[in-house]
Amino acid sequence: LYTPSAAHWFRYYAERSSAGGKRKKDPLLEDEFPNGGATAMLVHELEKRVDGSRAHACYAERKLPHYYHPAQYCGPVPVEREVAKLKKELGRARGAPEKAVLEKHIKAFQEGRILR
Repeated sequence: LYTPSAAHWFRYYAERSSAGGKRKKDPLLEDEFPNGGATAMLVHELEKRVDGSRAHACYAERKLPHYYHPAQYCGPVPVEREVAKLKKELGRARGAPEKAVLEKHIKAFQEGRILR
């Protein structure tokens, strides 16, 4: 019966028995995919979310606003407010190139092409 050490669960790549467990180069360059304990735990957790015990909780969580990212806005784009800000900037803009960019952004908001 194999009982892995705690270090096994913190590795993405399993230790090698040859060369004292040391790698000479990146395992991906040797066409070796992650095979360590951390990878196994990640796959196990993802399987539980896909169809297992956490699937419903994860689905419900995705429906909620991202409360843990207070700077992230997760609703419909406030078009009028954004257009008003851009028009104010347009009034302060100097030069045709800067004005052209702002006008392009205003048009994109008004046409509904900017989403969050």
